[in-house]
Amino acid sequence: MIRDPLRPAPNFGVWEVICEYNDVEDNSMIDFSTYPNILVEIEDPFTRAIVMSLNKTRGDVTTPAPGIIIWRAGHGRMSGLRWGTYHVRMSAWQDDPDDRLPLMDSSVSIIGDRHQ
Repeated sequence: MIRDPLRPAPNFGVWEVICEYNDVEDNSMIDFSTYPNILVEIEDPFTRAIVMSLNKTRGDVTTPAPGIIIWRAGHGRMSGLRWGTYHVRMSAWQDDPDDRLPLMDSSVSIIGDRHQ
C-alpha cells in the first residue's frame, strides 16, 4: 500500500498519477486486469467529505500493464479544489465492494491557481 505523500498537484491543470504495485512475496507485478473496480477518493481536509472520486468504470483510472495503475483528473475537475492538503485513498475490488483491497492511504497538496 502506498502511504507516502504524493507530489503536489495544481488546481489549474491536469493531475496524473502513475502507481506501481509489486507482490511482496515474489516481487512480481500484481495483475489488476481482474479488478473491474478501482476507486480513488479525494477527501476535503476540513469537512472530511469526498470532493472528487475517480474510477476505472468511468475511465478516470486505467491499468495499462500488470502492476501499473494510472489516474487522470482534467482541469475541469481540478479547478474545484482549493489550496491545501487532501487525504487520498485508493482501493480495488472484484465483485463485492465490501471486500476491497486497499491500495493507497496518502495525501496530496493542491497548489492554487496563480491568478487567484
